Amino acid sequence: MTSQLSRHLQSRQVHPSTVKRVTTVWGGDHGGDAFQFGATVKVHFNDGTEPFEFEMSACEIVCRTDCAELLEKTIVDGLTLGLEKIAESKLNIFLDEEKKIQCSYGEKPVTIQDENIKILNKVFMYLTGDLAFFAMALGRESMSGHWCFLCKMCRSLFSKLDQHAEMWTMAELLKVADEVNGGKAKFGVKKKAWWPFIPLENYMIPLLHVLIGLGNDLLDSFLDWVNEELECLDNQEILTKRAIRTAEHKIIDATAERDAWLGSAAGKKLKSLEGMVRYRKNKLRELGAIVKSVQDARQSGIDSPLDTNEMLQDFEHFVDCDFDDDLNGMSADDEEPMDGSLFTVEIDPSMSDDLKAKIVSCHEEAKAAERESAALLEAKKIHTDRLKKTRAFLADMKGAMKGFRSVRKNQLKASSQSS
Repeated sequence: MTSQLSRHLQSRQVHPSTVKRVTTVWGGDHGGDAFQFGATVKVHFNDGTEPFEFEMSACEIVCRTDCAELLEKTIVDGLTLGLEKIAESKLNIFLDEEKKIQCSYGEKPVTIQDENIKILNKVFMYLTGDLAFFAMALGRESMSGHWCFLCKMCRSLFSKLDQHAEMWTMAELLKVADEVNGGKAKFGVKKKAWWPFIPLENYMIPLLHVLIGLGNDLLDSFLDWVNEELECLDNQEILTKRAIRTAEHKIIDATAERDAWLGSAAGKKLKSLEGMVRYRKNKLRELGAIVKSVQDARQSGIDSPLDTNEMLQDFEHFVDCDFDDDLNGMSADDEEPMDGSLFTVEIDPSMSDDLKAKIVSCHEEAKAAERESAALLEAKKIHTDRLKKTRAFLADMKGAMKGFRSVRKNQLKASSQSS
């Protein structure tokens, strides 16, 4: 940040003594197959000069979806070092020996005279982003729809405007995170916040999302008024319409929770195990077909049309290589769920003992992977079942709406005929 700040100040021929304060607003968001993190820097002056601001990009990760684990393994540590330095160090703005503006953190450069330097004891720092990003930064991933990030109010109380909840402080969040210590979440807190040096009151409310939420509420209220006053729908149909809107919102939340789990360490572990089982089952199934054709040829007294030795050598190469190489680029749509039954290989007696042992080992590895994945499959099933049930409920409600419309259509038709 210091290099870009120096360049902007130099281009405006600003004297360091006129700088009053520097404010930074940092934020992260995912969009366009990438997560981006950057800041808006604003400089204020004490001589009546109009403030100016500029934007800067700190980092970018190309990814299909973002999650706390991905960000923690890639950029969080580096960002923490930089942000903490900005938040807790003095900022020196001074003229060097060539009368060019320079910026640095820490102690005052000893060669710079007092009239040529401005020392800011603090750079004002704020954080912005959507609610999902706030939840990740505060150690509360996937909890944004269930707990307020500013106060201790839970989702069931969101609609009760007469309720007053105690406000969180960063110190309290860190204390709860210590109590949780990797265990069951408490007040939506799962682990420590990334940047405890940024006060919680400096987390800026995402106005865009608030306005979208208010807009949705206004639209829903307007549609309810249309249903009741203009279309004159009966109460059952109005309730069904509301249920459809609720289900659509719940599907969005459930999908986000499922995707967050799939992107977690447990989800990635399950995907790796499923890949191992699928790859080895396919190869074992392929070898089983080879064995059968060789045995049939021997029993009939004719030569096998297959080059068995070459195929067995290929398989021997397979059991020696890493299956992950063949999984690169495989999408979720290519995956098949485990069926719990491994292919049983009938080993050709002509195989070498070494190859037989490798085939048995490969078979056992696949079985072990299936056993290891059982608990992970149950965890995944919780998220997928919730999503399936909500989608099934939505389908039922839409079917009911078709029934209501059909009844109304028949009533209008009968009314027009009678008149």
